[in-house]
Amino acid sequence: MTRLLERKRFGDLSVADITTEAGVARSGFYFYFESKYAALGSASVEIWSEFVDATASYVRPDEESVSDYVERVLQNALRIWRSHEALLIASLEALPLDEELTRAWREQIGRVSDLVAQQVERDRAAGLVAPGFDDIPTLVRRLGETTMYLLYQDRSDNADEAASQQTVEVLKHIWLTAMGAPS
Repeated sequence: MTRLLERKRFGDLSVADITTEAGVARSGFYFYFESKYAALGSASVEIWSEFVDATASYVRPDEESVSDYVERVLQNALRIWRSHEALLIASLEALPLDEELTRAWREQIGRVSDLVAQQVERDRAAGLVAPGFDDIPTLVRRLGETTMYLLYQDRSDNADEAASQQTVEVLKHIWLTAMGAPS
């Protein structure tokens, strides 16, 4: 589906386009998926597993500053977006059109956010950050959603490396400010 999404917007794709590209019969497609949105959701969850697998890197080693940690996590997110931009852009654009896809995205954002929130809680307990918002899981989730949206914009605009790094710098500033951390 990724190659197809590099040539066509998801809204313009038909199940026939997908089955032709995949070399499967229409009945085979419907054996596994009830709609093109379900197929997109399945592919998206696989990419989200990369974000979740990367959460091991979301644990901040003691020798790493909070600022460097945030930078590293954001660079990792940008890397994943660049690797899968066509599919991630299509998924985000399809969210308002399919409840199941929306549910899957919310669940995946929640998984990653929970792991990052645990690190923020550890950093708060260590006196390294002082968020001005007490509900850390909600704060991190909203910051994560903001991050996903700005990376979506970055990739939708086909930003060059300099513009992408500027996006990361803005996101880093937003995260550090919200967490009450030194830049």
